[in-house]
Amino acid sequence: MIICLSLFVLVILVAMWLLQTVFLDECYELIKRHDMATMAERFAEHVDRPQEAQKFLAYCEQNGIFVRVVDERGDDVISSTHTGELNDLYGVSYYDLVALIMEANAGDGTAYVSYTANEIAVPQMSPQNPFFDLQEARMARYEGMVYLKLALRGDGSTVAILLNTQITPLDATINTLRIQILFMSIIVLLMAVVLGILISRTISRPIAEVNSRAKNLSQGVYDAPQIKRGYREIRELNSTLTEAAYELSKTETMRRELIANVSHDLRTPLTMITGYAEVMRDIPGENTPQNVQVIIDEAQRLSELVNDLLFVSKTSAGMERLEREDYNLTEDIRILLERYNRLRGQGYSISFEAENEIFVNADRARIQQVLYNLINNAIAYTNDKSVVIRQLEQGDTVRIQIVDRGDGIAQEDLSLIWDRYYKVDKQHKRAQIGTGLGLSIVKGILQMHAVKFGVQSQLGAGSTFWFELPKTDK
Repeated sequence: MIICLSLFVLVILVAMWLLQTVFLDECYELIKRHDMATMAERFAEHVDRPQEAQKFLAYCEQNGIFVRVVDERGDDVISSTHTGELNDLYGVSYYDLVALIMEANAGDGTAYVSYTANEIAVPQMSPQNPFFDLQEARMARYEGMVYLKLALRGDGSTVAILLNTQITPLDATINTLRIQILFMSIIVLLMAVVLGILISRTISRPIAEVNSRAKNLSQGVYDAPQIKRGYREIRELNSTLTEAAYELSKTETMRRELIANVSHDLRTPLTMITGYAEVMRDIPGENTPQNVQVIIDEAQRLSELVNDLLFVSKTSAGMERLEREDYNLTEDIRILLERYNRLRGQGYSISFEAENEIFVNADRARIQQVLYNLINNAIAYTNDKSVVIRQLEQGDTVRIQIVDRGDGIAQEDLSLIWDRYYKVDKQHKRAQIGTGLGLSIVKGILQMHAVKFGVQSQLGAGSTFWFELPKTDK
């Protein structure tokens, strides 16, 4: 970066050097010519007004431009007071004047010529040197230019406006500029190096640190320190990278927990299936319907776990599709609760509170899955073995609440319980019913339906999970 910045500054300096030294004469001559053309235009407007012409004539002399206005006979109409003393207007012969007028007639009414003249530069006398040798006198060259413009007077006659100025010798100026540009170049290059170092520290180094952190992130290092210096864009980039690192770290932690939980859920039924099968094989009389039912139940648990994992994978990939229909949600909940009749013999109380029959438009099978998972979750965590399902009408929607009286969920965990791999209690506890992925499945299904859902909980007071569906007519 420092090299690029230095080259850029060097190009600028070279351009300045070319403009102020090599092309300075041409630029200066163009500027003077433009000034003379402007003066001629303005003077043509005053040529018929002697008083104003004399004022403008004085203005021209103050700017080093001497004027001579010649009529068709070659006589002077107006001329500068110093004409013939300090410039070459009277040195323009009749034939030179005719040539300029012919050039102006052939063109746009203007003509221009530059010339080089010689003058004797005599050393000035001083008290220390009252006499001087004429050999010390030298010939100096200077350049001048003559600009001619044809203008019409009020009486229809044509006059030639000639303007003459001397171009100041620029050799000394050019040498001075070269020395100045040399020193400026050295100073600017030094400043460019210093600026490049500062930019490197404020931009390049933070970018390199962010790049290094991104490489560490790809290798699984998520706890790199946050970079707080640099420009706003770099800080925003680092903030985004920090957020990505946090999400990846959380996902990695949840993935490990998932593997541990799924391994546990798979190992337990497999152990029971293997154990009961060996008992039935090795011990006479143990091939009983009860033992066979245990094997069937555990195999069913394995099937549910595999199906849940497959559904979560399809939902994440966007491969799952809804099949909506109008149906009686209230009646569907009553039918679903009949599956839990066997739990009532174990002391569980599962009640359903509903005032009216409510119809909705949704994917019936998936909403049943939502209810099934939420009820299983409530049964798994309730302390007094009671679960309440409430159906509440709210205008055009119906809200379903599943209430348990368990230990509740801490406020900081409420936004995380829907995550795919998250567990509130880090100790793996095998639920009485379900696979442990229920809330993640609930979230996926309700998001596919584009409806509201959530949870209200307080430590020691239980939890209330809820979701809403739009009502339809019967």
